[in-house]
Amino acid sequence: MSATGAQDIGDLTLSEEQQAEAAARSKEYSRRKMAQHREWQRDLTTKIKLKEAAIAALPEELRAAARQPDYEPFPASRQMWTLTPPIPGFQEQQQIATAATFAKGNRRR
Repeated sequence: MSATGAQDIGDLTLSEEQQAEAAARSKEYSRRKMAQHREWQRDLTTKIKLKEAAIAALPEELRAAARQPDYEPFPASRQMWTLTPPIPGFQEQQQIATAATFAKGNRRR
């Protein structure tokens, strides 16, 4: 028996009640997926409109540059800001813990 090939599941017969329940579930799933898709489209449309409004608010000489796509990757050393102030000594503790881990030979792979 091949795991990737078609497998015979035997005679699959559903009663009319089971078929109706399966059809109802299928329709409900379809409705939910379509609602999810419409929400995604609405969100994307809003973002596009906001982007266009922001570009329209720029001075004329900056609009052409703003419409050009930016494919430059983010710098690898960029800093991730958080909503909390820095915890004193946290970075040093992390460095000590990392050094201790490497000293023991316990590295993640």
